[in-house]
Amino acid sequence: MTEFDPNMPDPLDIPLHNFKLVAGTGALLELHLRLFAGAHEELESFAHAYLLENVEAGIVKVFGDRLSEEEKNLLKDCRQLRNKVLHCDFRAVKKKLGTMGVAVASGGVTKMNLHTGESKLVSDSSIEDGGVFGWLLEAQTSGLLSEALNVFNKSVTLIRRLAHDVAYAKVSEA
Repeated sequence: MTEFDPNMPDPLDIPLHNFKLVAGTGALLELHLRLFAGAHEELESFAHAYLLENVEAGIVKVFGDRLSEEEKNLLKDCRQLRNKVLHCDFRAVKKKLGTMGVAVASGGVTKMNLHTGESKLVSDSSIEDGGVFGWLLEAQTSGLLSEALNVFNKSVTLIRRLAHDVAYAKVSEA
């Protein structure tokens, strides 16, 4: 048996790196929401709320007049999407993106039962039948991870724009 070499490339390096990027951006979105809440007196109590849903609801309640309905829905949907990504439920990620108007085609990953010879597209399987490994590969090859990243980046930009607009309005009032 050879000794483990941590420098040896692993076939999962690319999908794992991309998952880390998507999950990290989802976590960054949460941080932006909490930083925004903490920066405003009327929202400070929400900054450390256990549920991110409460942070988001507080922001929408106080600053909802500065957000379109589409933007309010984006924040809600991204929170839900973030949870599905962090729990590695890639089938649910695909479904959530679909409800957000982001269609992701099958990546063509097939799972084969070596005992029976039966095969099935992972994209047509449950998370259990497709397996975490199969769904990770499916998420990578179908563009699912890229689409989730795009949506998270859009939400981060939304919160940054809101922070800018609110700060600019306060300066203009002074």
